[in-house]
Amino acid sequence: MCNDKQDIGMQLRIIHNLIKKNLDSKASKLLPAGTGTTIKYLLYINGKSCEGVCVHQYDLEREFEVSRAAVSKALSLLEAKGMIERGSVNNDARLKCLTLTQEAKDLLQPLETNLRNTENKLLKGFDVAEIKTLESYLERLIKNMMEEDDA
Repeated sequence: MCNDKQDIGMQLRIIHNLIKKNLDSKASKLLPAGTGTTIKYLLYINGKSCEGVCVHQYDLEREFEVSRAAVSKALSLLEAKGMIERGSVNNDARLKCLTLTQEAKDLLQPLETNLRNTENKLLKGFDVAEIKTLESYLERLIKNMMEEDDA
């Protein structure tokens, strides 16, 4: 089958790879063994901590739609690099509350700036209405992919 048109899934994968490449190249300069994903984890943990919410590993798994193994590996790396600490939870010894170290907190502003710069680059040339439309399309794509198959 010869078709010159790329499918949407492939285009999304290319965009994902380009975003990851952009974030990773800048993150590695700011954060030991840093990647775009670890930046997002740190920013998420910080945001929830500011709200007074304890973040657990499974929160990251759900929020970012990634496997337990992938999150565990990233958290182990962040812990080894002194970016996070895992503390016990009073009512459940199996759960660990993730908190940022002061070293990680000191990097938050440059990491946030890096993330915003990447997002600005991604959306360059789009007006507000187009961005809102794109967001609604992406939300619908995510919803479609999260639906259970009938097979």
